[in-house]
Amino acid sequence: KCRLKGPIHYLPPESFQTSTSHSTDTEYLSFHCTKDIIMATNIILVDPRETHDNLLPLTYTRPVSDLRVGIFTIDQRWRMACPNANFYWQTVDYLRPKYPACPDNIDNSEVVYVRGDIIPTAELVRVTLNLQPGQAVFGEDSAPIAWRGGTSNAPSIQLEGRTRCISFLYDIFGLNG
Repeated sequence: KCRLKGPIHYLPPESFQTSTSHSTDTEYLSFHCTKDIIMATNIILVDPRETHDNLLPLTYTRPVSDLRVGIFTIDQRWRMACPNANFYWQTVDYLRPKYPACPDNIDNSEVVYVRGDIIPTAELVRVTLNLQPGQAVFGEDSAPIAWRGGTSNAPSIQLEGRTRCISFLYDIFGLNG
């Protein structure tokens, strides 16, 4: 029986570099955070109801974004990529006391909504943080992956490449890596 002693230390986001030697399927989540891209923002991790139900019983006690895929949860991956952001959840009612929703006093145009079942990549984070109010990012299946609140005539963005999404229990193991 092995136990870790002492606190667990995470590497700061500045120590990560984007790796291009890996295919999209096994792309490591590693970002080079620059201060001109990363700014304080409010990110809401949205728990798609169908995905939440498909991942039961694991999601009885946590949102989809709090499931561990590999060494990190989806939530932790977003936090590493966006260290200055405030994170909130949009999940089932009974989980809201533990996973708070966005406060009402925050303007909707200052909020970025991100599907909590999508494993973030460097490109997705870059595109998401640069969204204009009312703009959305769509994946290969034409479903929205991320969107910023507010209204505008900004064109939608189609994300290039394959998005890695947790839809069923076996995806947690299949995308582990």
